Amino acid sequence: MSETIFPDGVYCDEHVFDDNNRITKIAIDLNRFTQWANNHADEKGYVRLIVSSKRDKSGLYAKLDTFKPNGTRAQTPQPQGDYSQSAQQEQHVQSSLPAYVDVPF
Repeated sequence: MSETIFPDGVYCDEHVFDDNNRITKIAIDLNRFTQWANNHADEKGYVRLIVSSKRDKSGLYAKLDTFKPNGTRAQTPQPQGDYSQSAQQEQHVQSSLPAYVDVPF
């Protein structure tokens, strides 16, 4: 697990209303954040931040999103064998079912 990197000049606050609606306010000190962001931008020039709740639920904080996909995705296994007969049987079963079923509720 990599170390948590907090952005300079970013301040988060959340206000929860009586009806449980909430708003999140983010204030950015451009001078401090710009200097920090220039050192933490990715290869495309983006700085990705994650806003999370503090463990004690007393507020919010922002941190640098350092996730990098590895470029490989899990492959869905392809079925093996000849399924043409199975598909034909399924089609026959579906065509023999009524268009609707009257459920006595």
